[in-house]
Amino acid sequence: MTEINNHREKERLSNLESYGLSNGYPKGELQAIIKLASEICNASVSLIDIIDQSSQRTIVTYGDWEEKEIPREESICDNIVVDNEMLILNNVSEHPEISARLSDEDKEKIQFYAGAPLKSPEGYNLGALCVIDSEPKSLSEFQQESLQTLANEVMARLDLHRQANQLKQKNDKLEKYSIFLNNSADILCIIDSKTGEIEDINDGAEIELGFSKEDFIGEKFVSFVASDEYSEREMVTWFRSNEQKGDRYSRPVQFKNKKGVEKWFRCNFSFKQGKWFLTARNITEQYKIEERNQKLQKKYEKISAATSDLIFEYDIESDTVKLDEGLTEILGYPESEKEVDFEWWREKLHPNDVDKVVEEFGKVLESKDEYWQTTYRFKHQNGSYRFILGNSYLERDETGNPLQLIGALSDITELRKSELKEKRLLSRLNHANQMAELGYWEIDLNSGNVFWSDEIYQILEVDKESVKPSVDYILDLVDAKDRERINALIEDLSINEGFGEIEHKINIGNEVKYLYHRGELEYENSTPKSIIITTQDITDRKEKELRISESLNEKETLLSEIHHRVKNNLAVISGLLEMNTFTEEEIDVQNFIRNSQLRIQSMAKIHEQLYESKSFTHISFNTYLDELLETIEKTIPSEGKDVTIIKEIDDLELNINQAIPCGMICNELITNSLKHAFPDKNEGEIVVRFKEESGSIKITVKDNGIGLPDDFNPDKSSTFGMTLLTILSKQLGADINFDREGGGFGCKIEFEKKDDVKGSSSGFV
Repeated sequence: MTEINNHREKERLSNLESYGLSNGYPKGELQAIIKLASEICNASVSLIDIIDQSSQRTIVTYGDWEEKEIPREESICDNIVVDNEMLILNNVSEHPEISARLSDEDKEKIQFYAGAPLKSPEGYNLGALCVIDSEPKSLSEFQQESLQTLANEVMARLDLHRQANQLKQKNDKLEKYSIFLNNSADILCIIDSKTGEIEDINDGAEIELGFSKEDFIGEKFVSFVASDEYSEREMVTWFRSNEQKGDRYSRPVQFKNKKGVEKWFRCNFSFKQGKWFLTARNITEQYKIEERNQKLQKKYEKISAATSDLIFEYDIESDTVKLDEGLTEILGYPESEKEVDFEWWREKLHPNDVDKVVEEFGKVLESKDEYWQTTYRFKHQNGSYRFILGNSYLERDETGNPLQLIGALSDITELRKSELKEKRLLSRLNHANQMAELGYWEIDLNSGNVFWSDEIYQILEVDKESVKPSVDYILDLVDAKDRERINALIEDLSINEGFGEIEHKINIGNEVKYLYHRGELEYENSTPKSIIITTQDITDRKEKELRISESLNEKETLLSEIHHRVKNNLAVISGLLEMNTFTEEEIDVQNFIRNSQLRIQSMAKIHEQLYESKSFTHISFNTYLDELLETIEKTIPSEGKDVTIIKEIDDLELNINQAIPCGMICNELITNSLKHAFPDKNEGEIVVRFKEESGSIKITVKDNGIGLPDDFNPDKSSTFGMTLLTILSKQLGADINFDREGGGFGCKIEFEKKDDVKGSSSGFV
């Protein structure tokens, strides 16, 4: 048995005792719940186990299992009680410490076990709702959630049973309290406050004072008070004083009986609805009565404190509702609203429940019923509605007329939510296949028999009565290639563990459908038993995919053509510029034209790569830079100089919207070095580096030429090349630095590589 926290266990056992399960429980209701647990979890046995101090007691069973009691050390459920979580043993024989607890007979019956804790509202685990099977198996996530939901429902039913018992005990005590009240007063009397006349009086007055009831009715109350002037005057003052209304007074009063004998009584006067209510007791019994009343009051307070219900009392004649502390604890209303009228209560009912509840209450009043139970939604002080279970007792007079309604209101919101959740889960389970157009079929490996669900008949558009389920029927509807694939799937599933899946077309009359199958091999006693295949009609999805694919191919073709045309148009522009160099005699103009050609060609090569690679977002920058350098060397005359370009370029891809400005930057820097770095040298060297480090692209162009002038300031330079370099760097979000170290010219540019850059690739134009 798992180690137990003694203090916590003592509290748990006390909580368990409060349910009084040894005196009965709603067995029929619980059997219906655990039967559902067996059906959902596909288990042959389900039961409810309760763990007390030394044993496990099975109180409700479903399936081939007897209600019995075993020592706690032999219990599997004990782990759930102590560990406070669901326990699932897919194969009990794989758990030696568990198997060791079981008898030989139970070892055969319990090969699979799953138990969900029965947690009371106070947070104690009292036992478990268990499902058992003689074969190993596993539970899906849905089955586990459902098992815990049903365990919560079992606990809710037990808690309602406990509350009902507590309410009955409370009603019994309140009934005794009423008897005690009658016995605690010798005289009970109602007096009209305006006239001072006695309206009603109990039989005890005749016993105490000797007058009949008829002698009292209609007579002034003060006429029975002893002829003490002070006492008589004081009584009159009380009854006529508006300032004293609503209070309760207690004082000794002297009465005279029919024989003139005077007796002292302790009288309690209460004013309500224009009446004075008097209870009187012979003064000789005063202390005993007070002591008894105090004890009764304490008991009533303990009862109110012990229950989680809202206790109420509705006086029908005065239309007054009195509520206890539960008004604030359960419904959130302040203590100032503990005494209200019927309309206050009616206004708080949910609009959809008003007519039903008022009608039920009216029927109870007209009938001879004493007990009334109903459920409705009641408005909480915060504006939300709570589900309330009302259990009430209707007190009537001797003629059957209703006097007051006494009862308790229980907040069953969480229970109702649990019930609604369970209904939703079952509803989803029942409709899931239809919503997903999902069916299943099963192939028995021993007999070869095939079973189809109703959804398979619907998918195949055949009548259930006219077609016998078979694999051949499905194979006849597909072409030869798909027939081989389906046979291969079935054969593979029959000999291998795990899952298999396949998509194929199927011909139903003149209509073509697309089906998706997913198969799984099911075992029994470690031996393959059957193949379970789920089938879904995916025709709509497949047709959408085909339409999307066709549309995408069309767009890719159009985009490829656009890149090809852009490349050709740029080539035409470059050719036109080339023609201008033949007629232009000014060297500066010729250089400007050639520079423009190179810039255009740097962009054209990117569109050429995009067209040839069939990728419309990225290019291989290594390949691009090789071709760009070759073009630059052919375009710029060497004038007899031997300049070597050394490339240190990483093989990586760039997004088109970063590739174009990068290409133009490299074009500007390299052509600048070729044209200006070696005016007085016959040979030179230009190093071009293109590297990626930690997500950043670093471009370096370095030559060993004459270098930059001493007064060079990039921020004040107004040349077109420097302006273009600045614009392109900003477009990339790049840092640009010029290198003067070691002689020659150097430029370093660094920016963050991005694969999802949006916007025009030529936004600098």
